[in-house]
Amino acid sequence: MNYYHGEFYQMLYKWWQNDELTGRPTHELVKKDMDLMKKYGINFLHLYIWDNTWFTDDFPGWQGMGFNPIGQNPCASDNKQWQAIDDFLTAAESRGIYVGIHFVSYPVIKKLNSGISAEEARELGHEYFEWTEVFIEKLSARHGNIIMWGMIYGFGPAPGVDADNAWNAFFKAAYEPFYKLAKDTAPFPGLGKVGINLNVHTRPMEDGYHNDYDPVFIQRQANTPEVLGLPRPDIFMLQLYNHNSGDIFDNLLSKITGPPLALDTETIKPEEILVVEFGTSTSVEPWPYGNNTIDKGDALTPSLTLNGHDQWLKNNLCVFSRVGINKIAFWTFYDNWYFWSKPPFNASFDKVNWSGFWGLKAYGPGVPADTPPKPALNILSNYYKTGNLSCSPIAKPVVSLHTNDRKLTVGRQLTLGWTATDMNFMTIDNGIGQVRGSTGAVTITPEKIGFTTYTIYAENKYGDMTESAVSSVTVEIVSENNGLPRSRSR
Repeated sequence: MNYYHGEFYQMLYKWWQNDELTGRPTHELVKKDMDLMKKYGINFLHLYIWDNTWFTDDFPGWQGMGFNPIGQNPCASDNKQWQAIDDFLTAAESRGIYVGIHFVSYPVIKKLNSGISAEEARELGHEYFEWTEVFIEKLSARHGNIIMWGMIYGFGPAPGVDADNAWNAFFKAAYEPFYKLAKDTAPFPGLGKVGINLNVHTRPMEDGYHNDYDPVFIQRQANTPEVLGLPRPDIFMLQLYNHNSGDIFDNLLSKITGPPLALDTETIKPEEILVVEFGTSTSVEPWPYGNNTIDKGDALTPSLTLNGHDQWLKNNLCVFSRVGINKIAFWTFYDNWYFWSKPPFNASFDKVNWSGFWGLKAYGPGVPADTPPKPALNILSNYYKTGNLSCSPIAKPVVSLHTNDRKLTVGRQLTLGWTATDMNFMTIDNGIGQVRGSTGAVTITPEKIGFTTYTIYAENKYGDMTESAVSSVTVEIVSENNGLPRSRSR
């Protein structure tokens, strides 16, 4: 599980402060969450460790999160964050929960993107290692539950180029001592694994239903550390947002875990893979689970209803299980629209569709304490506890039709929107016809007075097998002399 308390990226920064919504110390709430997660069978937390420069380019002077960056001592970070990460690890360890710490450094990404030389990149790699070294040495000595050190968020080595490429020069200079230190300081066998990101490139295909992947690139990238004379990582981290779980099986996972796809590639074993992020939003739902808005995000993943969120998760778990992948970290435990709505981001409620509602529990001002978690949490919990899944041979489509105009005057335009995943054919009745895409909308002008039900039909066909799903909305069309407003929100 990717975990942050309701303060999201500010969790460690506000660890010793009282939570804005409950008035209770943040660290107490996190420990209560850990008790709950243990009850749900969650035994691994993936935690990004940010430096405090990540947002400062866009929001100068904001001191809202993060440790001191490379070149500075992270132990001296503001608000006793070093003591906070130590307390976090202690709390997790006492509950039998493992932690994977994954570093995020904005200066590194910024400098590598600026076109620095290989020599400058090597020096940057040494500086970056010295920053991570503090965490690895000090925290490994105190905690027996750090199962993985993620080298750096956002990129891995560059395949197909030599060690004098700036990216690879940085990677080699940082990774070699990073890997050795992780192994040397691991207090028990099985701990101190080293993970690197693999870059999952997606390209929407012309039919509007599928994404294309590049499994050759990913196998090649996984093999690059060994090409550079480095030890093979223990863990390859993949971000697998998607709108079609069949694509990630057919076009990605089954291929990268199969035989080498080229002379300079190598099989990635399922047990080497950590799905480090996957999830989607429930913004289609009304508050507190959403904001009644259709949207899409990473890899065209659409926002969904609660039931759609549940089915999307099932479909993905079935794919991971089919391949043999059992290391996963859902994104995330809490919704975080409240974080984005506050300074310095100040996002309005209707602009947090994708990033605000991708959690398993609702969170924010006015959300009742007894609000049930999203159904997907129970699906995830059952899988963690039993390893059992009820999977059909092909994924069941997820589709939902929506309109905010449940009653309107004849001659006015009606907009019907949809979200959908795991489908390769969709059609809307009443003469509208075939539609495409994980999200979309059509505008029509109804002429028949009375009630009309519009139904979208989604089909997922694979060989001789077919799964289908439908969703409907009913709209009332009234005459002009009824004196009704043009439209009314549901």
